[in-house]
Formats: sequence, structure tokens, C-alpha cells
Amino acid sequence: MKVLVCLTLALVVTSIEGRGVDRKSKKVVKNEFIDTTVPEGETTLSEDDFKFGRQLFAAKKATRKTRATEESFDTTPLQNEGMFEGDIANKGLTSKTVYRFMGQLNPDEPQNANNMRNAIKSAYARWPGATIPYTISTQYSAAAKAIIAEAMDQFAKVSCIKIVPRTSQADYIHIMPDSGCYSYVGRTGGKQTVSLGNGCIDRGIIMHELMHAVGFFHEQSRPDRDQFVEVLTSNIQTGYADQFDKYTLNQVEYLGQPYDYYSIMHYEPKTFSKNGQETIRPIASARAQGITLAHRNEFSTIDVNELNIIAQCPDAGASGSTGSVTKAPAATTNAPAATNAPAATNAPAPTTTTTKAPVVNCVDKSTDCARMASQGYCKQQLYVTFMAEQCPRSCKAC
Repeated sequence: MKVLVCLTLALVVTSIEGRGVDRKSKKVVKNEFIDTTVPEGETTLSEDDFKFGRQLFAAKKATRKTRATEESFDTTPLQNEGMFEGDIANKGLTSKTVYRFMGQLNPDEPQNANNMRNAIKSAYARWPGATIPYTISTQYSAAAKAIIAEAMDQFAKVSCIKIVPRTSQADYIHIMPDSGCYSYVGRTGGKQTVSLGNGCIDRGIIMHELMHAVGFFHEQSRPDRDQFVEVLTSNIQTGYADQFDKYTLNQVEYLGQPYDYYSIMHYEPKTFSKNGQETIRPIASARAQGITLAHRNEFSTIDVNELNIIAQCPDAGASGSTGSVTKAPAATTNAPAATNAPAATNAPAPTTTTTKAPVVNCVDKSTDCARMASQGYCKQQLYVTFMAEQCPRSCKAC
């Protein structure tokens, strides 16, 4: 099963770090991404949301402000008390009952040869046609919706999984700013919450929670994980040691897929830490070769393989996608191969010239324009193009 927590687009950095929002506070009334004074309702994303999301991420990559990994990341929003492994909301799910979610009648029942590791296999919990209907809360700002849209886009780029606006489907996910970040694993029936609360509006975190909704658990719970990582129990918060339980081979099957240090579903190094020290890390031979655990904001090659397998995509098992993927060689018990994770280049950041976009009608297209303009987005490098197109009136671009 895999876990991940992330912080990648510039909006996240600007508003969370620059404006001093307390990421450890699970509830928030109003900030850059969430406004709970707005009545809770269900809506869907627009083409402009997806366009804005792509622009944000492309701009941040161009300025070297995004990487496939983040060495230090606050995992607090993913550590929800009373939930399985911090962010899994399925009722009654523990390391002792997970076999039920793998389609077994009892924990000793041999698994079907088709069962895949760390993914839910019960037929009733799969999304028909690999299609996941969704709605999104009206309490999210335009900036938050853009980042959520960009995260959703990654699934379409690397697999046949479709996350589509809900019309009349009975079973669907509703993305809303509840307390912290969490999701149900697989399809549970009816309306099911994917919570992206305070500290969760980040491409990696969103991809992680949507992976749960697709049907994935966490990577570090694999039966063979002790060959690849060490759990430092002395650093784990009191009462949370069971959140690091691993499953038996009777509960999950990994079918020869290598252990994936780079999965977006892997615990980060200080998850559930009581003292700021690591709670999980690669074994010594892996560390010696530079392998680290970190916050991820891209799918690994193995993530892509698994997505295509669980969705029964035509090219399942092949990772020849055009999406953004972190490639990592297979880990082995004898000194894992060193991995070159994507890193920032040393090229100087490009400069941006602010120009007024030709606008036919001088009207803002978003209700957030006035507020974003007042906060300086019209002149910020990452948002110049978007603001000129979407908020010409507020930016005085016409």
C-alpha cells in the first residue's frame, strides 16, 4: 500500500508558506483555497480550471520550483486520529481485517492468482469501466480547483482511468474540505467523501487520495517491506505503532512487482513522528546508494503499471505513458540500485514580461478575481497569463 503527501504548485507555496497558514490546524474557516463561509454544495470543474492547473504547474517547473520529490514535508494533515494508516476512512478496516477488502473469506484463504499487491480486489469495490464520477465542493477557490484539476489530469495521462463529472450516477466521490486529508479505498457505494482540507491542496496529496479512491492501499505495508525499509518504533507517536503494521502474504499479493520507494503511496520518512525524527527509512544498503523516502508529486513507473492493471487498461503492465512519471529501477534485497530521481536543473529561472492580453470584453471570469488581484497575483510571474485572461478587469489589463 502506498502513501504520499505533497506540496508542489506555486499557489500552495505562496499561500501556505508565505501567508503563514497553520498546516497543523485540521479545520479552517477561510484561506487561499477554502472558504467555509460559502454554503456547501456540489459542483464540477470547468475547462478553465484544468487550463489554469496546467499553466501553474508548467510555470513552476520552468522556474525550477517544483521537483518530483520534496525531502521535507509536513504530513500532519494525513495523520487523522481514528483512521486506518492516517488517511483511510473505510469503517472497520485494520491490518487484521484488510483481507476482507482483498476479496478473501478469511485471512488464511489463499489469494486468487490474479490478485494484485496493495490494491483492493473485491468486485463490488471496483469502479465499473474504470470510471469514477465526481463532484467538488463549492467552498474551494479558483486556485484550489486548478490544483485539483491538475492532479486529476495525471490519471488520464498515464492510464485509462476516467474521473468524470457526475451526472446521475448513484456511486460517486465528493471532494470537500473536511478535517485533514483522507479517502475511502475503492468504491463504497453512494456518495463517498474525499477530504482535501487545510494543508491538503497539493498535487501530490490529491493524487495520493485519489489513488485510495481508485482502490490502492499504502506501499510500506507490503509483506516483504522489511527487506527494503526500517521502521524506527522509538520515534513513533505513542499509540500509533499499529499504523506501521505490515500485511501477510495471505492478505496481499504483489506478483513479483518490485518494492517501490518512489511510489506516491509510500509513507514519508517522518510520518507519525513524535520528535521530528524519522519513523521509516530505507535499509542501510539502500541509503548508501542515495535512495531516500520523500514527498512525491509524480507517479512512479510502478504506480503507472498498477493503475493500468487495476483498471484493466489495454496496455496494462506497460509504462509507456506520456504523463509525468518518476522512473525508479527495481529494488533488490542485495543493495538496491541507485536511483536518479528527477531533480531541478541549474539553469537560471526565465524572466517574464508582463503584457496586457488583448481582451474583447473587459469582464472578469471568476468571482475570485478581485481578491486575487488585491493579493498581487496580476504581477506574479506564475499567474500573469492566467490573470490577464481570466481577470482582465481586476488586473486593469483592458
